[in-house]
Amino acid sequence: MVYPCWIEANVTPTLLPTAVRYNGKALGFLTGSRKHITLGDGLNSIGIETWYTLVPDPGVHDVEVDYSGSVDSYCGAMSFFNVAHDVPLGAPVTANAQTGSPTANVASAGDDLVSAAAFGVVIAALTAQDIEVWSTGVAGSLESSGAVQVGAPTVTMDWTGLNGAPYEWVETGVSIKPWVVQTMGQRLVEPLGAGFKSKIRSIKSWF
Repeated sequence: MVYPCWIEANVTPTLLPTAVRYNGKALGFLTGSRKHITLGDGLNSIGIETWYTLVPDPGVHDVEVDYSGSVDSYCGAMSFFNVAHDVPLGAPVTANAQTGSPTANVASAGDDLVSAAAFGVVIAALTAQDIEVWSTGVAGSLESSGAVQVGAPTVTMDWTGLNGAPYEWVETGVSIKPWVVQTMGQRLVEPLGAGFKSKIRSIKSWF
């Protein structure tokens, strides 16, 4: 799962990612995961969104992101084991504000895992209140961060570090569904709860 984050010295036209590749292979855009806003200065805008694939190449490879124009880009990536292939993801959630700290409530379930990322104009480094997997950017200027948390009916994915106002931020998050085995009329979920969490592996990438 890849999270492109960008800032552009542009309000119109909006510049967006046009393609994301892992080891040269195209990823798919997660519809509904984009949050793009104009900053309070009226001159710049920031954005974040999610791209993913169910069959990544093994090993550590480059993440490449193409944009429709010139932007300053940051990017983080996470990969997961034992994800469902029929319905791998829940409904994405996005949020933004011009003050406070990034926070979003993601609908999930006990056997799921929630993944989220935040990006913003900051005065201190972003620090996830969940399990931070990656962070990148320029401390005290622009920061992005990705985190995970074990699923529940509602999971709050939040960060600290945006004290003062107005410091704009955007966030996107989604629930990841576990692989399900059908056997003898029973529905077995592998792995369960903490087992799913323990199987996380991560890839850091930024440019």
